[in-house]
Amino acid sequence: MNQIEFEKNSAPLLEYLQQRNIDAVAFDIDNTVLDTAGQFHETLYALGLEISREIPRVSYTYEEISRQLENEVYAVYYKNKKKPVMIGTQFEQVLVDYLKHLSLGSVTEKMRERIKFYEQRHYT
Repeated sequence: MNQIEFEKNSAPLLEYLQQRNIDAVAFDIDNTVLDTAGQFHETLYALGLEISREIPRVSYTYEEISRQLENEVYAVYYKNKKKPVMIGTQFEQVLVDYLKHLSLGSVTEKMRERIKFYEQRHYT
């Protein structure tokens, strides 16, 4: 890509950033610059608590279900060699497997809406 093509392709992004008074953008996919592990944990735990209330009653508390789901998200993340995946995608796949494993049905539209809400909140 030459300089003219680069400037042409970058113009919409630069305009977007300038309109919002954004002076810098940092890309840190693997937590080497910013430690976002605490934020990731908080999002997973809060989402798990909310989703656990939608799961048919099992012999676990809401907190236990939330921790089980969070732990499984981490297990899948490490199994996949820390490949970056959107938090909502990770959580929903774990939830599908969790519900299937315990014969508790499937992910509902309401659950998907909550997952999407928490994902959007997490990344903004």
